[in-house]
Amino acid sequence: MIYPWHLSTWQIIQRAKQAGRLPHALLLSGEQGCGHEAFMATLEHSLLCSTPTAEGFACGHCRSCEVYQADAHPDSLWIKPAEDKTTISIDSVRELGRFLTLSISYSPVRVALISPAEGLNVNAANSLLKALEEPTPNTHLLLLSYQPGSLLPTIRSRCQHLRLPLPSTEMALAWLETQTLTHEPSALLSQALGRPLYAVTLDQGEQVTQQQVFMTQLAQVLNGQGSLPTFANSWQKYSRHEILDWLYVILQQHLKAHYGAGEPLNHPLSVWLSSCSSKQLWQLMQHWQALKPLADHPINQHIFIENMVAQWQLVKL
Repeated sequence: MIYPWHLSTWQIIQRAKQAGRLPHALLLSGEQGCGHEAFMATLEHSLLCSTPTAEGFACGHCRSCEVYQADAHPDSLWIKPAEDKTTISIDSVRELGRFLTLSISYSPVRVALISPAEGLNVNAANSLLKALEEPTPNTHLLLLSYQPGSLLPTIRSRCQHLRLPLPSTEMALAWLETQTLTHEPSALLSQALGRPLYAVTLDQGEQVTQQQVFMTQLAQVLNGQGSLPTFANSWQKYSRHEILDWLYVILQQHLKAHYGAGEPLNHPLSVWLSSCSSKQLWQLMQHWQALKPLADHPINQHIFIENMVAQWQLVKL
């Protein structure tokens, strides 16, 4: 399946396919939480199908589709990090090399998916270059990346790059309204930075409550009403990406409100942030940008949190 916001990109790819111009290697990129994995899987299925529909979707009935739906298609390979790992090893790319030497079984082409492509370690990325530089006939390599800028320039240059869009607010809200939610869709979408599938995940989990607790405690620390060491221990359970996403949402909303482009979110930090000047809000945003690369760094969590809070306190000095 593909989501409504993917339809225009799907049509671009289908026109290229019909014209015989579909690239050997296609790099898809975009924001997490928008269903891009489903788009890539749907594209793979359609390429493997023997009798696709007029719109380019897999028929679901041919022998190739039956094998694909049984998750046993010999012309399909999905390369991703091993369980409990964040990187893709060179052994996985070597498996791709063996896959490319096999004869095609049920389908007109063979397809290999690599996701997330930024997960390739240095050796794996260098090994992948051979497959990109020496295309195998009747083969498509589909790469999905949430951080395309972190890929080797030599990998990016050997792929046709398509940016998968973030849906418009109207389109995302229309889709969310078709889902069964316990929280208000627009609030969820704001918290999810416009990413509709992530908004559904937030609604189904405890993140909404956890964010409220975190913001309340951070406001107490900034107002001198709470102890950072006490709260920092409880913040250990939050991932750095979660914390940074939460802070980005409120900073973005308050900057928009400051320039008359929207209303600030109503949350425990509202009063503190509303007392900040535009210069101070931009200083906080710059600090957020400096912390973002550290989200996956092995730096101690306490040090990360203490640095974050210290910078927030410093803007008011």
